Amino acid sequence: MPPHDRRSRFAAILLGASTWPHWPGLDSAAFAGSHRLVRDYLRTGLGVADRHVLDLFDHGDPPNDLTRAIADFLATVSASEPEALLVYYAGHGQTVDGGYRLTVAYSRQDQPAGSTLSVADLAEAIRPAGRLARTYLVLDACFSAAAVGAFTTTISGRGVALLASASRDDASVIPVGSASTVFTEALISVLCRGDPNLGRQLNLREVRDLVSDEVQARGDEELANPEIHQPSQANGPIAELPVFPNPGYGFAYDGAHTGDEIAWCSVASQADTADKAFEDAIQGFTNRYPVQIDREIPWRLGDRDVLDSQSVLASSRVFQEAVEKVCRATLAFFDLTGFEPGVMLLLGIRSVVRRGVTICSVTDFDTSFEKLRLPFLIREINITGHARPATGPAPEEILGEKALSGLRQLRNSPQTYTDLPTFEPIRRMSSDPKYTYGAGGPTIPYDRRVLLLCSFGDVYFADNWGNIKQRLTSKIVGQATLTGAIVNGTVAIERSVDIVSPQIVSGSLFEAIRLTDFCLCDLTDWSPNVLFELGVRLASNSLDPVVILDQRDGGPPQDGRAYGGAERMGRIREQCELLTGIIPVIRYTVNSWPDYDQMMQRHLEFRASASALSTRTWAASGTLPPGAVYRLAWRHADAVQEPSGVQVLDLLQDAAQRISIRTEQGSRPFVFPPTHPLARLAELNARENLAAAWLYLHHRLGADALADPALAETFRSISETLSSALADSTDQRDQELHAQVISQLRLLDGPAS
Repeated sequence: MPPHDRRSRFAAILLGASTWPHWPGLDSAAFAGSHRLVRDYLRTGLGVADRHVLDLFDHGDPPNDLTRAIADFLATVSASEPEALLVYYAGHGQTVDGGYRLTVAYSRQDQPAGSTLSVADLAEAIRPAGRLARTYLVLDACFSAAAVGAFTTTISGRGVALLASASRDDASVIPVGSASTVFTEALISVLCRGDPNLGRQLNLREVRDLVSDEVQARGDEELANPEIHQPSQANGPIAELPVFPNPGYGFAYDGAHTGDEIAWCSVASQADTADKAFEDAIQGFTNRYPVQIDREIPWRLGDRDVLDSQSVLASSRVFQEAVEKVCRATLAFFDLTGFEPGVMLLLGIRSVVRRGVTICSVTDFDTSFEKLRLPFLIREINITGHARPATGPAPEEILGEKALSGLRQLRNSPQTYTDLPTFEPIRRMSSDPKYTYGAGGPTIPYDRRVLLLCSFGDVYFADNWGNIKQRLTSKIVGQATLTGAIVNGTVAIERSVDIVSPQIVSGSLFEAIRLTDFCLCDLTDWSPNVLFELGVRLASNSLDPVVILDQRDGGPPQDGRAYGGAERMGRIREQCELLTGIIPVIRYTVNSWPDYDQMMQRHLEFRASASALSTRTWAASGTLPPGAVYRLAWRHADAVQEPSGVQVLDLLQDAAQRISIRTEQGSRPFVFPPTHPLARLAELNARENLAAAWLYLHHRLGADALADPALAETFRSISETLSSALADSTDQRDQELHAQVISQLRLLDGPAS
């Protein structure tokens, strides 16, 4: 807002109490906590100046003095012409002598009528403001919807809306030991988080719906459901008008690119802050290759999303923005120098969701493969270098040629291009009988197997592995016995090396990460492999892993070999600390039984959250809500690149093309000899796939295939190829189909001139 504009969007009045000296039994610290939440939100969420807030919470003045203070305050702030007046109350409410009244710190148990604040008097006090500003009342009290009657005729002007924590017949329950009331905690959570699927501003009804979802997600049937009322609608229902800023606005997925413009990003390591080798290489690529990509592919690069491994961990909001950026990008550059936590986590998430072109590089490329212990999952990636060499091609040339090649292959074959080890295996459905099938697909329940993603360091193996295996097994058996579940034999606590399967290790691991219900991720030692696997799990299953960390953990191993030397350890440890602020982490002691109880309960909480239809998609601050990464990441899946999104016609044509003999080139796409019986089988199968594609177009699409010029041309091409393949066959069914194909070709050619 410009400095000369004196208009304030909000004025606010805070009422209520947490202590009642003259009314024993009413005191509750939860009301004080709720008041603090609202006060902080007014300052930081709405930006309301202190002079525009009248805070009468816990004031011991009589009700008449409170209403007089309200009138004086509104007379003062009227000069700034606020658009909206927000009146918030937290405390006890009740109906006395036919009218709804609010207890204040002055209230007395022996004089309930004379010592409590009548909502009718409150309505009269704020009536003058109603001529200029929309009035929003938020009452966090028992039976608070009963207050609506006092505002029916008293206030006119721009309208009144009431958000009540409970109906006129319901009490508001405060769980024992709560730091704030359930209603206000949910309200502030919703206002601070917003919703990515709603507009730039939230109206009161949308807020009520989100708060209701938040309250119901607690699963407590005794909790009252909030209500919304609009007693004064002279200028329309103000509860439908946008009023509160929506922090989630802009997070909703609007596609990976518009037209032929593609999204792209770069993720730099913190190590690059000094020499800027990675950023320099990306800038060189930006200067030289976008025009060539546009001309040859042709795809136009949009504006680059610039990320770095430390900044993306600054808050849950920033991290979720980063998740969306790496998952929607068709082209992404990752700086793997030092295999830093932020980079590895985002790479793991992207590897599940996006098939797009991913180019990974390191600064010390010439020596990294000798000095570093490359994470075994990363060994499959074609890593390059971005340091500027004394001789040879510049790094931007290497990155640019890789980008061109990858984008060309992705464009030509979007269902087969692969440059990360996760995309195909994570989608493969298991035929292993150990998986049971439910509504969400195949899983291994917690009472049969727990997958542990962990370090393979010698110290970890000696101190942590045995304790976790023994103690968590005991807790699982106890929980299964308590709930009546049947434990089928011994509960298996398995690491990747313990999985009994003859399959390739990475394939077995990705299958287990996706399909094992109880995934335990131990960040102790901060192994790059574990961080990558954590990203894979977060993106491949709505049931979050239980993340744990040994209390004694001081960051990555002191020798730092996996990260490129001790000089980088300081930056890595900073990222480790930041990561524990956005992902819920249980800090455990290896021989502490209660810590294993906590692991078991955390998993059960995540299960309950995953099965509930929760609208809590993301968080602006604090730790991520359960399943948040999964829900955010999958907004950016590209149907064109997904095996399940391949059109039937494309699937049949592609299958035929892969095993067809290219007669014009005399080439055969087979590994076996030309005279092998498999060659004849491949030829027959290619023809049958073509026949299936032709029949699909002819019978399934019919006239639509002829009306669409592109489909008609495809129909013609398939018909000509199939006609040639069937021409020499002596099989009667082939001859009959050949006749139909010839007839269709004549139809496609149209009447002879």
